[in-house]
Amino acid sequence: MPGHDIICLVGNIGINLLASTPAVATDVPGMSCSDIGSFARQIAQQKAEGVPIEDAVRGLRQSFGSGYSATQHELEKIVRAIYTIQIFSIAMPEEVGTAYETACEMG
Repeated sequence: MPGHDIICLVGNIGINLLASTPAVATDVPGMSCSDIGSFARQIAQQKAEGVPIEDAVRGLRQSFGSGYSATQHELEKIVRAIYTIQIFSIAMPEEVGTAYETACEMG
């Protein structure tokens, strides 16, 4: 059953996220779990479109302007995790976003 396979994949991604402390951003200042999931989904989409990690990080930093806030720091962790954790190479952007939202909700 295709739906079951997707649920298993999302569950596995969530478990991998929870097991990898730097990849879990359960406390991004000023963002809800839904916001974190949406952000992760957007980054995964950029990755799928071939945007290099350096460009994704640069774009994030430019969006925050000068300074390095706690929010920016946590979001950069998400960007780096999405680009470097192997399981994200086979996951669709929607699945990545769902996994991050779920991991956040589970705290």
